Amino acid sequence: MALFGQEIDGERAQAIGLAWAAVDDAQVEDQAMAMARKAAVAPALARATIRTLRATASERLARWPQALQAERQRTDDERQHLEAAFSELQSDIQRRMEALRSLAIGMQGLYIASDSINRAEFRRYHANLYAHLQVPGVRALQLWSMRRAGQLRADPTRPLRPPAAPAPEGKD
Repeated sequence: MALFGQEIDGERAQAIGLAWAAVDDAQVEDQAMAMARKAAVAPALARATIRTLRATASERLARWPQALQAERQRTDDERQHLEAAFSELQSDIQRRMEALRSLAIGMQGLYIASDSINRAEFRRYHANLYAHLQVPGVRALQLWSMRRAGQLRADPTRPLRPPAAPAPEGKD
């Protein structure tokens, strides 16, 4: 027996209810004949069983169009839901990209407007920007200043930033 591309032996078919019994290959024909003899003893029972099977099958076949229509409706509903979710995601990405573009243009304008930007100017710009509210995903903006060779400090051992203040007692 094969089910969904998987082979199923007699013992497995019996275990999952697809077969009444599992027998050795040598006994298959004898077992089939014994079952046929039982059906032959009671032909009326065999005919009634066939009628019941046909009626059951025809009822299922009669319900098939409704089941198919329900499945198509479910599929259409899922497709619409997926398309709506995708559209919402696409709009969100477009809003974020536009916000990042605006942020970049604003930063460019800040640097174009001044020959040099100091920390106070940058902090004012950042405070007016409210970057954390307008641009989801941007966690920080940082000021970096470019130095030319002549602007470098003469003493390379001197730190660029003052050392951090020691932590208060009991707070390491």
